[in-house]
Amino acid sequence: MKKQPLISIVTPVFNREKLIVECIRSVQEQEYQNYEHIIIDDCSTDDTTTVIESFAKTDARIILVKSLTNSGAKPGKVRNIGIKMAKGELIAFLDSDDIWEKEKLSKQLDFFQTNDLDFSYHPLARLGANSDGPTSFWGRDCFQKDFFRGLFLSNFIPTCSVLVKKKALEDVNFFDESLKYSEDYFLWLLLSLKNYKIGFLGDVLGSFRRSNHGNINTVLNKKEKHENNITLKERILFDYKRESIPRLSKSDLFYKYIYYYYELIKTEKNQAVKRELFIKVVDKLFELNLTPLFIAELEFLAQLRKND
Repeated sequence: MKKQPLISIVTPVFNREKLIVECIRSVQEQEYQNYEHIIIDDCSTDDTTTVIESFAKTDARIILVKSLTNSGAKPGKVRNIGIKMAKGELIAFLDSDDIWEKEKLSKQLDFFQTNDLDFSYHPLARLGANSDGPTSFWGRDCFQKDFFRGLFLSNFIPTCSVLVKKKALEDVNFFDESLKYSEDYFLWLLLSLKNYKIGFLGDVLGSFRRSNHGNINTVLNKKEKHENNITLKERILFDYKRESIPRLSKSDLFYKYIYYYYELIKTEKNQAVKRELFIKVVDKLFELNLTPLFIAELEFLAQLRKND
């Protein structure tokens, strides 16, 4: 008989007095019942805490934590509070506006144990703002032999589908609280870089809502998205140079790193800023010992910099 470990479910919440009800109920209706649900309120100004407290009065598995100060829209910082106080050996993430299918934990735990995994994930259905049914799906398998390389090319892991060992999160020092965006993607990259065993379960076991404040593609404009991608990729390439660069091809590095500089230089109107960006990318490639690999690309960027 397989073990039935305690699963700690971590939910950050801010001003979700209506949607948090459906979120909590989707957890309470799970077939697998050995869990604790840690909900961290990030200084809500509506009746969110009152709603959660009403559930907690009749369900001891619900643990409400009230932050003393607002995180500044940093969900990773809030999630870390829940992870660190979690009693379970496994951690699952569920955002306050998302819901799970009732078989989510039971199916994922069975898959996790059968394959002796450290980390697993599955697809989610996207719910439209004015629709009861899914409008699309997110989350897929990795099509590269090297999971890190596949993930470097694209983030295909929905946060609210993840089930992961707590000790793995401890090993990479949890979510990086210095990142305002894509802190979840950065964490997945670190775990894959350290070769933790990651598995994809193909069943759609939950649903998410894509709201304006929760989707990086709507929160950031095009320029900010390129800058965010540069920050994220440089953290991986510079902080973990020996582990990451040998696992990436020239094409990977160009299209998923240098290309973002290209887009910034191409759209920038100020010639002084163009020049600064060009010098920056040259310096970065030199630090990474990649300059000889990208001579032709740098010549192209230099020409692009001179053009209005």
